[in-house]
Amino acid sequence: MKWKNSFKKGSLAAFVTLALTGSALAMPTGGTVENGSVNVDAANFGANDAIANVANGATITPQTNSIINWEAFNIAQGEALHFNTTNAALLNRVTGAQMSELLGQMTQVGAKPLFLVNPNGIHIGGTANFDVTNLTLSTLNMDTAEFNRPKGQGEWTLKQGAQGAKELRVDTGAQFNIHNGGSLALTAGKVTVADGVTFVADSAEHGGLYIYAYKENTEGGTKRSLETEAGNTIDFRGKVSGVEYLEMNASSVHLEGAELAGKDIFICSIAKGQVEKTATDEITTMTAASTNTLTVKNTKVTGDQIKMLGGKVDVAKDVNFKFAAGADEAHLNVFAFSKVVNEGKSASTVQGNDVAFHGMVTSDADRDAEVNIGGATVNMDGAKFRMPKGNLSVVAIASSEDSYAEDAGVEKETSLTKATAANVVQADGLDVEGNLHGTQIYGGKVELKNTTIKTPGKIEIEAYTSRDWKHEERTTAHANELKSEKTLYAGKDNAVRLENTRLLNENSDPSWFSRLWIRGGKIEMNNSELASESEVNALAFHSLHERREKPMAESYVHTKEFQMQANAENTVGISSTKIHANRASWDTHEKPDVYADVAGGKVSLTNVEIKATRDVSVSALREMNSEETADGYTGEIKSDTSNALDMRGATIETGGVVEIWGGKTQMKASSVQAGKIDIAAANETRTAYPFREIYPTAETSNTLYLEDVKLKSQANAMDYSDYAGDADLQGGQVALKKTEIDAARASIHSGQMKQGDDGKFYLTKGTTLHMDSTKIETPSYMSRSGAVNLVNGSEIKAKEAFFVAAESYDDSTGKAMVTKDTNLSLWRSKVEADDLGLMTGGLNAWKTTEVKSQKPMNEYAADLVRKDGSSFTMQRDEGSHIIEGGVEIAAPRVSVVTSPKEPSSPLFPLTPDNAQLFEQDKENIAAGKSEAQDIIASAADTEAQGKALTEAVGKINNVPNASSRQKAGVVTGMIQAINEMNTLTTEEKHALQVAVLDAYGAVQEAKTEGSNRTQQANSDAMRLTTTESASANMPTAEEPQDAVHFAG
Repeated sequence: MKWKNSFKKGSLAAFVTLALTGSALAMPTGGTVENGSVNVDAANFGANDAIANVANGATITPQTNSIINWEAFNIAQGEALHFNTTNAALLNRVTGAQMSELLGQMTQVGAKPLFLVNPNGIHIGGTANFDVTNLTLSTLNMDTAEFNRPKGQGEWTLKQGAQGAKELRVDTGAQFNIHNGGSLALTAGKVTVADGVTFVADSAEHGGLYIYAYKENTEGGTKRSLETEAGNTIDFRGKVSGVEYLEMNASSVHLEGAELAGKDIFICSIAKGQVEKTATDEITTMTAASTNTLTVKNTKVTGDQIKMLGGKVDVAKDVNFKFAAGADEAHLNVFAFSKVVNEGKSASTVQGNDVAFHGMVTSDADRDAEVNIGGATVNMDGAKFRMPKGNLSVVAIASSEDSYAEDAGVEKETSLTKATAANVVQADGLDVEGNLHGTQIYGGKVELKNTTIKTPGKIEIEAYTSRDWKHEERTTAHANELKSEKTLYAGKDNAVRLENTRLLNENSDPSWFSRLWIRGGKIEMNNSELASESEVNALAFHSLHERREKPMAESYVHTKEFQMQANAENTVGISSTKIHANRASWDTHEKPDVYADVAGGKVSLTNVEIKATRDVSVSALREMNSEETADGYTGEIKSDTSNALDMRGATIETGGVVEIWGGKTQMKASSVQAGKIDIAAANETRTAYPFREIYPTAETSNTLYLEDVKLKSQANAMDYSDYAGDADLQGGQVALKKTEIDAARASIHSGQMKQGDDGKFYLTKGTTLHMDSTKIETPSYMSRSGAVNLVNGSEIKAKEAFFVAAESYDDSTGKAMVTKDTNLSLWRSKVEADDLGLMTGGLNAWKTTEVKSQKPMNEYAADLVRKDGSSFTMQRDEGSHIIEGGVEIAAPRVSVVTSPKEPSSPLFPLTPDNAQLFEQDKENIAAGKSEAQDIIASAADTEAQGKALTEAVGKINNVPNASSRQKAGVVTGMIQAINEMNTLTTEEKHALQVAVLDAYGAVQEAKTEGSNRTQQANSDAMRLTTTESASANMPTAEEPQDAVHFAG
């Protein structure tokens, strides 16, 4: 938000200066001319002359600037009093104790000021009628020296008299007519204007209505100031039309049932205002507390420049703002603040500087309009905006500093805003349509519910602790160039939350760059819809830096540099939501950004639909960097295992590339259709455009798990079409269950790995690649991993299939290191290829498995290093087949033996948010680890180890006076010790952990209720043996103390 737009020097200067103005009326008695010279009809009065009475219909004409002190000043109903201030100003000052009753008619001709000052109060009845050109009515006092002091137009000062804050009250039916571009000012300690009161100006050029309630204003040297106190209120229910300037300023302002129409409308509730002249300009300062309230109800406001400011602002649902047709850009600014310094372009808020805006804003279809709303908090429940060529900016902040300068035709702007999580923008039922120039909602926290924003312009929603923005733009008759730079910082409490919300960036001009950005320290969406014809991104981060440029000769904005850092607490959680980047003609631009991007420290997508014409990226990461160079874009992504990506029930469709990335990645019941698919669990990758090459680095702790997932990748006419149709899966450990892959080329990498700058792949520690009920159909298949297990009906069909099952693989030499255990093994599964290549320890076919190759199988013997001295073997059982060229391969190449047990599917769970371990928990875990280590070291074999561990757990179950939590800690330690034993195979670890968990007392008790807990023990053990660490979800204080679930 540009706070500077609200505080142009004219507004506060007019407030302070015209508040110095007063106006006077006369049907007086007991008058004395203090100085000057006046005519009453034909009679002339000079200094010290008495004017006993003024007749009905009389005209008072000052010949020089004059003061008349009156004992009483009243105009009765049906009577009239006329003034002619063509030649000089006149101050009518009541020195008696009586309030002025103005019930008849007052007229004025002449542009010089006319004042009526009565510190006792002024009452204007419903029968009163005023036709004036420059009148001030005031209950504030003006002394003689002040009136006589040389000054410019409207520079008089007034202050409360000894009587205190007296009221100026206007009753229903009173009429005020302002002529010839003149002005009317009502100033008092308190101003009340009833409904049915009208203020009409017959010329909108320079004509104005000024209503002030304040304690005093002063002038000294280069400074003028105004101060209010409690009780200085304006209650306005009248109707204003035809004026150029309408200003109301007080400690508190209440508008209800009012109709306000003018070019420049300024309504303000403040504690103090000051204008200071400098050698070149004026500096305005305003301060307000939350008690300086501005409330607006059942009111219509029509204007070009509308400002509503206060320490607290409340605009009700029945308030309507309207911008009529006009050439200039219209503005509505609604702010609650603690302090504003205009020329310093700074603003600050404190707790209580809140804005509640529930009204409606409309504008003419061809009128450029800008609405800015800001405060410590902003509530937009039920607000409605209909501005076809509008821009809406809503900000909840703690402070803001803006600057603007123009140098050699270059416009330079900066804006630094800061916020905390207490600075909340919230809306329930916000409804926005139009806004060609954009919609921005910023704050320390943003919460939108049941909201619709439908606009061809950009949509930006950001939650942050600080936002530093710099912008430069040079415009010619036919084009423009720009440079912008932005840095954001956010914490986990700087959240963006969307509930049942539709953000639709649509119907934009194809030559425009439109976008939908959701950015914050945390992002939560549920049952919502996000759509843009260019790009949609939702980013949760700790820090973000972005530099963008648009050259003069291009219509496209380039992201020259982008950096993002995120912690695991910077989470993205999206459920039951649609995300679409859907411009069909994405090739309109040379390098279009038509994509959807979701990223954070942790990412969870549940029942989410993502569609884009071009690219989709979903990432859980620690760091992301990219840069545009002369050769294209380069970048890198870094993650660790705390950066978990969890997708359930997700659907992704795009013609371009889908990138799914996490330190740990899990997909369930999801589908992806794209021109290229990259799914990875890794800790670092580098990308280089336009080739979209991925250079991953992964550790074995980077686990990738897909269950009930469908992947379809097919060729698409993209600028990087050489890679179209690929599906690449990579992880430190990879397991697929009930997964289908249909691609022009499919590759899977499992293990500790990296790729160098030369594009060569290095597998430094292969891990088991497990496929359960998985089907892959592709012309070209390749996997590089440790052992490969296909179970439970898995199928791979390819023209070319190439398996590397090895401890390590060096792509620069084409060599693999294998052992007798790094095999391709199948149970009730099928591999069928025209050309089958095997860089493996061996091939095993079990339980009705079929392995078919039309061409002779290539065993790459010259490229294998056999670490254990073993040789390549092929084995099958009686019901399985290994076929080459349509013929079953017989002995001695294939041995027929009894099949081993089918391995269970690992689960690779995402790291849970465990309850904090107490010191005693740690001691119990350490004791359990020590005991298990001793048992395993001393027992002869797995059977003996299992028996000894079972006996040890039985003793733990029977320890007297031990809590369930203590027992759970010891068992946890045993599980961890087994998992960390390098002397045990995976199968041995699994068997021992099942023994421990099955013997655990809580399991024994659960057996009376069925076998579910035994099955859970098996699943837990399987999971623990496929990860490098293990821990238990220890029960919280509210949970049963035996509610322990083990996780890796």
